[in-house]
Amino acid sequence: MIQGIKDAVKGIFLKVFDTLKAEEFDFGKKAGQYPNWDSFSHMQLISEAESAFKITLGIDEISQIDSAEKLVEIVAKKLS
Repeated sequence: MIQGIKDAVKGIFLKVFDTLKAEEFDFGKKAGQYPNWDSFSHMQLISEAESAFKITLGIDEISQIDSAEKLVEIVAKKLS
């Protein structure tokens, strides 16, 4: 299950950050390391994740997401 979540999250990041190349993707890369991670792209990530996994993220969860790794962790917890 976790690998499926990771694959989907990677796809979401590559979609939202369309200039990001797959080989440059890193689950541990923080929001501040993305030149175009702003409030709009953050909400795009949330919207894409909620749609892909059919979940609703709370304000606390949304504010914790600062990397793909954290998004995977939160989604996995929601789905368990």
